[in-house]
Amino acid sequence: MLDELRNRVISYLSQNRVCVIATSGSPGAWAVSAQYDNAGLELNCRLPRWSDTLFYIEQEPRVIAIIQDANPRRWLQYLGTARISDPTDDRYTTIHIMPERIDLIDEDRGWGARETLDI
Repeated sequence: MLDELRNRVISYLSQNRVCVIATSGSPGAWAVSAQYDNAGLELNCRLPRWSDTLFYIEQEPRVIAIIQDANPRRWLQYLGTARISDPTDDRYTTIHIMPERIDLIDEDRGWGARETLDI
């Protein structure tokens, strides 16, 4: 059953390309939308270099990514640890996120229907 859930999460990640990444640091919380690609359960996200999110990740590497499906009643909540990679170009920097917990929420199956994958 765990392998089935893992495969569904990987499929979900592969079918979407945009997420919102939320971070926190000493000044407070911050969120930014980002493009991503996945390698299995891991994410590589392109963030604008001007984003305060990069500053916050340096302080606290734990992040949450929310990935909305085309169905507005289905989304994925992804908790993980981010590492800043080299700048992609003049405008973007890539962060690599290793998952800790992934929740697949599907309210078409009922209010609060959630499947959790702890890594």
